[in-house]
Amino acid sequence: MSRGVVVYRGPSLIDGGPIVAIVSLRSVNVKTGDVPQAWILREDSSPVDAARLGVDRSICGECPLRGRVVDGRNVGRSCYVTLHRAPTAVWLGYRRGIYRQVSRARLSRLFAGAFVRIGAYGDPAAVPVNVWEAMVSRARGWTAYTHQWREGFALQAIAMASCETAADARDAAAMGYRVFRVTPHGAPRLPGHAPCPASAEQGRRLTCLECGACNGGPHGHGRPHVQIEIHGQRRRHALPILASEARP
Repeated sequence: MSRGVVVYRGPSLIDGGPIVAIVSLRSVNVKTGDVPQAWILREDSSPVDAARLGVDRSICGECPLRGRVVDGRNVGRSCYVTLHRAPTAVWLGYRRGIYRQVSRARLSRLFAGAFVRIGAYGDPAAVPVNVWEAMVSRARGWTAYTHQWREGFALQAIAMASCETAADARDAAAMGYRVFRVTPHGAPRLPGHAPCPASAEQGRRLTCLECGACNGGPHGHGRPHVQIEIHGQRRRHALPILASEARP
């Protein structure tokens, strides 16, 4: 059985850098469940090196949690993704040639009936949207999140707007996005926001596979925005961002 497939290889739509999007077909992630996971990576640099050099902008865009490069070091990175683990393993597998490339025409059939996590690492805005549209056209469901909602990418139909402040949440909602907001511990929920049932604070009562709410689309009619408390090993670095009412 194939470990995964390459669904896109080419320039990033964010900055033109060389990227590759790989979907691993199995997962041991307890939050999401055993679902195919899309990894969006710099093709020419390991995830660790890409963050250290700042070329991760090709796949992370304007995400405020990616940190900044100072004297050849990434400072202040607060993303929950641990780069030297799964992202690096996927990138090394790609460099060894273990993933087969599939045509866009085959994506609909390949993922028919599946539940797909778009963006286990990386922002879906970096990849042409018709790749994701083909993947989810016959899928059972999916999750997708983007920090590029201010940058002119029309992803409202398939992705949640990732937000760290109440001001961002209001702005993204005004642009037609459903919001996935990360907050400090104990923060009150905004009107129209529901807690993430896969979160620690909700006792992980559902996996993403069982919930399936974070698939974009219009707000209302039983489809709330979603809110979750900050998590991950580097969460303390994110607290200054979350505590601000709005980023500059």
